Formats: sequence, C-alpha cells, structure tokens
Amino acid sequence: MLELHRNSQKLRIHTARPRQRLRGAWHCCGWLALLLSCSSEARAQADQDSLWSVWQDTTQADTVRLTALSTFAWSGYLFSHPDSAYYFGQLMYNEAERLGLRKYMAYALRGQGVSYKVRDDNVKALACFLRSMEMSKDINDLAGVAGSLNNIGMLYFEQGDLPHALDYHQRSLQLRHQCATERARPVRMPTWAGCMPAWGSTIWP
Repeated sequence: MLELHRNSQKLRIHTARPRQRLRGAWHCCGWLALLLSCSSEARAQADQDSLWSVWQDTTQADTVRLTALSTFAWSGYLFSHPDSAYYFGQLMYNEAERLGLRKYMAYALRGQGVSYKVRDDNVKALACFLRSMEMSKDINDLAGVAGSLNNIGMLYFEQGDLPHALDYHQRSLQLRHQCATERARPVRMPTWAGCMPAWGSTIWP
C-alpha cells in the first residue's frame, strides 16, 4: 500500500503485489479455458443432436439418414464410448439390411470392427473387417474392400507383423489407385514413416 499526500490530505492507494497479479491472471485464464471448453462441448452436443434428428427424420433419403447415424456413432462415441458406438453401428446395420443397402451394412461392420479394436479385442475386430470385406467384394465396392484391407493391415502393423501389414496395405493401395483412376481424382498415399493412418479415418473409404 502506498501513501500519497495531496493538498494536506493523505491518500491511500492499494497496489497488488506481482505474485497477486500473477495469481489473478491465472485465475482469469482458468475461467476463460473453462468457458471455451464448455462452448466447444455445447457445439459438439448440438452437432450430435442435429445428426440424431436427421436419423429420426423418415422424410429424409435413406442414405442421408444412414450417413447421419454413422457420423453420430463414429464421431461422437467411437473412441470415448466404443460400446455405444458398436450399439449404434448395429442400429445402422439393421436398418441398412432392411433396406437392402449392403454398402452401408459393410460400412457399419467396419465401424464395429474399429470399436472392438479400441477395446483391444483384435479377434472380433478382424472378424468384422473380414465380413465387411467379403460383403464389399460381393457388390463390387472396391473402395470398401480397400478400406477393410487397410484396417486389417493396421491390425497386423500394431501386432508387429510387418510383412503381413505391408501386404494388406499394398493391396489396399492398389485398389485405391484403381478407384482414383475410375473417378479421375488423385489417391491419398499412406505414409510408412513409422506410423499408420488414424483408426477413425479408415471406416469410410
């Protein structure tokens, strides 16, 4: 506290010490971070609510509804609540099966496979990827086959079986090149610098 004299009157001015000012700054930053976090969570929840509304809207095209449900499941729950992601994946699979949309059935299986992988159940993950791959083959969905091959390759890679991992990734890459040629667009090349693509990006080709 400083004391100043002005016109014979004593004025007292309180000044914060450096440590107090620093503590106050950290306090403000903490509240700001909390507010930003709450805002981000609110936006994410709003997005999830919107996707769920699209899924429940039977006036929408079937493929639009299924795509909304898949995004709802994989973006909202796959890594935070994989068991819930599996449940919604099964919901997607059942609806796609009812509608005869086998491409979306295969997509749901790939997502369920990743949910098993997140829970460290590689045996069931592999079974889902193989079922998805065979289903994609049956409907000549080369991009779907490539996605399943890529996921299987990632399983082998994480287990340290590099020869099998390389084989599956090369087969996946060949199909992706073929798809890119047919669609007249460039293919995204996977990197082999000691890392693999993120699991969340390998569900939908």
